[in-house]
Amino acid sequence: MRRWPLFLILGVVLLVTPAAAQQTGADAAEYADAPAIVTTAGTPAELCDSYEAPERTAEQFETAKDVLEAGIDYRAIFCTDAGAIYVDLLEDYTPLTVNSFVFLAYNNFYNGTIFHRVIADFMAQGGDPTGTGTGGPGYQFADEPVPFLFFDRPGWLAMANAGPGTNGSQFFITTAPAQHLDYQHTIFGEVLEGQDAVTSILLRDPAEGGDATTLKAVRIVKDPALVESTASAPEPLTSEEIEAALGSDNVIAAASSLFGNFPAQEVEITSGSQPVEDAAAGLPAASREALTELAALYGITTVYHSEMAAVNCNLDVIPFVSIGYTLYETPDAETAAAALEDPALTTLGIANGQTQVAGFAYGSPVYVGETSGCDATATAGRVFYTRGRFIVEAETVLPADSPYTPDLIIGRLSSIIFDRALAEVMRADIR
Repeated sequence: MRRWPLFLILGVVLLVTPAAAQQTGADAAEYADAPAIVTTAGTPAELCDSYEAPERTAEQFETAKDVLEAGIDYRAIFCTDAGAIYVDLLEDYTPLTVNSFVFLAYNNFYNGTIFHRVIADFMAQGGDPTGTGTGGPGYQFADEPVPFLFFDRPGWLAMANAGPGTNGSQFFITTAPAQHLDYQHTIFGEVLEGQDAVTSILLRDPAEGGDATTLKAVRIVKDPALVESTASAPEPLTSEEIEAALGSDNVIAAASSLFGNFPAQEVEITSGSQPVEDAAAGLPAASREALTELAALYGITTVYHSEMAAVNCNLDVIPFVSIGYTLYETPDAETAAAALEDPALTTLGIANGQTQVAGFAYGSPVYVGETSGCDATATAGRVFYTRGRFIVEAETVLPADSPYTPDLIIGRLSSIIFDRALAEVMRADIR
């Protein structure tokens, strides 16, 4: 049996992104009139200054109720002594976390709490009703790591924890890059306006006590049009920028940042893009027809592809013949999500004799079949999911005697490496 490569043992073992939780909004009606919800127009500062925050609830909860509603772009305003902080919440990628945060805000849980732990050039931590760093809401929930969200810059809102699966109510906002925390803390929001207020929060060590900045309230925004903000949505990256992100230098850099001892000398990367018509023309008949149908129905225009191959076939060091990542560009995220449910995508998946098997970590099926690679029989696997306006096809080819399954390699390597390489592309689509 082939050994597990050293770079995987030492790598980010927990980086198998769980399937996104299905938030149904079953309990949303109960909180339709929650005072925390913004219902009038104004700047973040005005919406804080005009708000008479209810007293904080001292209640503990068994679990967060299901309050997230489909199709809503959730945002939050942190009303603090240091100023208003306007944050985009990432409910599409971290629904468990955002649901809990919104639920607690609806229940006035954060009102009057303090930023109890604040370290210069690092972060400001709050959300503890006891102000000691030991308190919480009475329940805990799972982590939601997202490969293209990591602590490379200030302004990320993330969950504080005491280890995997111990998320509660405590959160922090970064004031500097903190990449030693990558994938250990769920990033669930990004500061849009008010980072200057974050950096003005009083420094504090909870063990020593002393003056602290108060979080007077958290307001929840369900209609971003009500907030008069200086923030603007980032421009989508150009085709040239997407191609560069999938190029050899950037993909190797992403792999090396994830796995410090990644054996770059053992792989070769090829990448490029082409119009969808050209991409379809090079496929077998069944795949060509399926992709042509999808392109016509969902406005797919361009196909981007990058592949990492074990150039020396040293499969004791590199556990795959190849891993690949294809982006099918549609007009918007809603269109990509609709395409993911189309039976034509299944036809594309099962082409060339591949068979649909059990569900993948992203909640999508895996398609597997026999192929060849490194002068031997091999197993091919692929999975489709979405990233913003893109349909993603993540794939791998493994030796037939590999102890690893295609979904494991896709989850632990292919998706993670390429998602990280495409971080700026994916982040531009968040808003």
